[in-house]
Amino acid sequence: MPTVPVYHQETPLEKAVVSTAKNTEQVQPSPLTEGTASDVRLQLAQTVRREMQEKGMLSADFLDKTALSHLPAESSNTPAGWDYAALRHAAHYQDQMAFRQQQAARLEQEAVWTEQVGVSTPDNASLQAYLEVQLPAYQNRLQQAGVAEDTAKQTVANLRTRTVQNHILRSLSDDDWKIAQQVLTGQGAVLPAGLYQQYATQIRRQFARSDARRLWQEASSVPGRNVQEIKSRALEKIQEPDEQLRAYIEQEIAVCAQEDHRAACAEQAALFERLAQSDTSHVHQLLDAQTALDVDAFETACRAASQLDKEASKEQKNWFTKHYFTASEKEIQEAFEKKRCSARDYFRLQAQYRRRESGQDTSREDWLCHAIGRWMHKQGFDEKEVARASYAVLTGAGEIEGRMQIWKDIKTLLTC
Repeated sequence: MPTVPVYHQETPLEKAVVSTAKNTEQVQPSPLTEGTASDVRLQLAQTVRREMQEKGMLSADFLDKTALSHLPAESSNTPAGWDYAALRHAAHYQDQMAFRQQQAARLEQEAVWTEQVGVSTPDNASLQAYLEVQLPAYQNRLQQAGVAEDTAKQTVANLRTRTVQNHILRSLSDDDWKIAQQVLTGQGAVLPAGLYQQYATQIRRQFARSDARRLWQEASSVPGRNVQEIKSRALEKIQEPDEQLRAYIEQEIAVCAQEDHRAACAEQAALFERLAQSDTSHVHQLLDAQTALDVDAFETACRAASQLDKEASKEQKNWFTKHYFTASEKEIQEAFEKKRCSARDYFRLQAQYRRRESGQDTSREDWLCHAIGRWMHKQGFDEKEVARASYAVLTGAGEIEGRMQIWKDIKTLLTC
């Protein structure tokens, strides 16, 4: 009869049966006969399957208890005994695998936590002190868990690199280029060359942005300066000898100028919109209280305010609709001076121009006028009628929703 290879030492089944027989008066199952051998195997199989269905695994302890209740002591060299021995060997192997997986998971959690703590340190000195004590201890735990020394060293080196990398990124995200520079200088040797260069460039860029904003604030401290004057003054104050850094600072000053320009245009657009919608009795009050316009723009606005009661002519309305989306500040000024647009339309055109300059999205207005022209042309209306409808829509309300409603009303009238 074939024999399943098992451990040479006494099996857990034999140990369990002998121990029970010595310490209790429990009657062991009778020795197996040829007639009952198959039944015992089936009973063992049913018990094992039920355990697998309920818990999804087999433990060595469960198999030992099952053997005590189902197998006679003399069954170690029987088909049922061989089943038990093979199953217990497999369960022991699975237990070892599960233990190694749990151990690996714990070590990985340690690495994640070590990285998080390292990244949270406030400066390079703190980071260095932390890594010097924590990483060697972590390497020892890796090797004690069975990780080869070379693999453990590489794992720790990768952990150090990630921690340094994320510390620099955290500092940069906090706009703290000084700490990022400290860590890069002190720990940068562990980074790949390409990554080192990338972070060095990011740090220089952030320094340039910080210095540019400092210079911009200093240049802005003098009252009455416009954006271009502030920009010129800020550029004059640059003292950086490094040519590349100087170029970075100049670029960032240009960004500051653009931001201030857009903010000023948004404020001016809101003012011109209010002026366009105000009656004559209130328009001068708005102008007297405003601080958004320079002297030239204020003078022109005052002249326009004194002419608000004059209705726009047909030619002025046509010029308005034709140039509403494209006119520059100079063209608008010239049109008002040469009476190509009315005073109230001058305010409207200035509001639209400055909205564009501030970066606001005016595409919905553009699409609305495009839709008006396309629909009316399909219905057989000529260009003069299209211009008339467009003018009514663009001047009838200050917001897009109100203009869309005006077009709906006109469209309804045109289809009556």
